[in-house]
Amino acid sequence: MKIYSTIVLLTSLIAITNAIFAGQSFENIPVPYFVRINVATEGIPALFVSGGSLISYQHVLCAGSTLQPNNRVINVHVGGNTRTSQRVFSIQRVIQHPQYVHNPRTNDIGIVVLAQTIRFDNIIWPIALPTEDKLYYLANSIQGLVLGFGGNAMSNQQVGSETLEGAFVRVNNATYCSSIYPNASTNSTFCAEDFSRRSDFCQQDIGGGFTVLQRGIEFLVGVASVPRCFQSTTIPSLPSLYTRVLPYVSWIREETGI
Repeated sequence: MKIYSTIVLLTSLIAITNAIFAGQSFENIPVPYFVRINVATEGIPALFVSGGSLISYQHVLCAGSTLQPNNRVINVHVGGNTRTSQRVFSIQRVIQHPQYVHNPRTNDIGIVVLAQTIRFDNIIWPIALPTEDKLYYLANSIQGLVLGFGGNAMSNQQVGSETLEGAFVRVNNATYCSSIYPNASTNSTFCAEDFSRRSDFCQQDIGGGFTVLQRGIEFLVGVASVPRCFQSTTIPSLPSLYTRVLPYVSWIREETGI
């Protein structure tokens, strides 16, 4: 989408924040596909938040870890760049990948089906899925965007930000990624990091999309899976792990009919 090119041009002008770790505020930049998912976990009184991406009028792509059996998705919030401005939609059902494994994180992808269809407008519209004819999406050092409202259940940043935040990160070499995540398949995952600001997604940003711009169209090529910012309050020194979307496109289309 052309909006992404505007985002890239504005990165040097956007204020640094600390929701997404060392992220940049997207308060005034539309990101119409971003979804915030509210989840209740058995035995834990407070809700936690995860990210997602709108891929059709009724489907949200997210992390498989969000859809664990002891989790219950309450609702999703779509459109707008602040928590209070997003629109709320109820849930019909969730679909966790049938071969999801929590540890080590494998096939970390899932789908939330909304109870009603969304009418697209200038605030809400879906992001494109990758296609086989564009395998250069995740070449080494390709820059992508990951978004979220932040929040870290393992630190004092539990609440996160009122404003949507973003981090621009670059894809790592597959060999280096394997040295950091030896149990992760490079066929279905990749690593990325911000070499300059060290920005990164946090625990309650898991499931948000890694998006890239190709020929004026923004594509969803990754799903945030394993963050590094939650391990300490210091600057992340290692890349985070993402699920590649392309190997799962057939499964996504089969489950959603899109």
